[in-house]
Amino acid sequence: MIKNLLLLFGLLLAFVSSAQENFRLETEVTIKEVNTSKNQNILWKGHIYYNKPDAKLLYDFSFPKPIKWLFTEESVYDIRRDTIMNETENISGLESTLFYLGLENLLSKYGFDNTIYELSETKREDDLVISVWKPKGVYSGAFGDVHVSIKNGLLHGVLTFNKDGELSKKQFFRKYEKIGNAMFPTELVEMINLEGGGELKRLTTYNDIKLNQFSNEAFYNFDVSGLVISDD
Repeated sequence: MIKNLLLLFGLLLAFVSSAQENFRLETEVTIKEVNTSKNQNILWKGHIYYNKPDAKLLYDFSFPKPIKWLFTEESVYDIRRDTIMNETENISGLESTLFYLGLENLLSKYGFDNTIYELSETKREDDLVISVWKPKGVYSGAFGDVHVSIKNGLLHGVLTFNKDGELSKKQFFRKYEKIGNAMFPTELVEMINLEGGGELKRLTTYNDIKLNQFSNEAFYNFDVSGLVISDD
């Protein structure tokens, strides 16, 4: 009898653990950009679909024009309608993305494990815990350091430096909400220094965040194998 109860309890724990595991995320996304060097304002609207088990992250924009960006562990695809316009290497992978870390409840340990970066230093400044990441090996001459700050146990900011040690990008994560059993920032503020002068300011807003959905399979498992590759 006791063995049966223990077995039943073990199965119940396994079921609860499985039920609480987050494996998919989708959200509406709005991106507002201001380019000071060109005096240009741009607005993007669409959806994001993240499939953790299959390691796929899809940005599906509907405004101002239909564009898809598909991120896998190895590649980034720029897709216009049924044509792959460009494919580049994804040097950071997906396990350092906001979506993976949010699903795993690891935003307090945000970093670049298993990427081209390695942890160099950890320090405290006021209410921030700051980790310094440096590019490894052959990448050290091509990229600069990245400083990641944690505040109250949540990701607060990321400062990216170029290979010459100059600050090139600032990111700040704001307005956290509890979605299921995970915490997600619903605003991302970015300030990017442009070559030749000027600054790109970007505000990304996430709305209607949903976890573990079984609809929209074509987006969660977006397949590029049947797409045309551009000659340009």
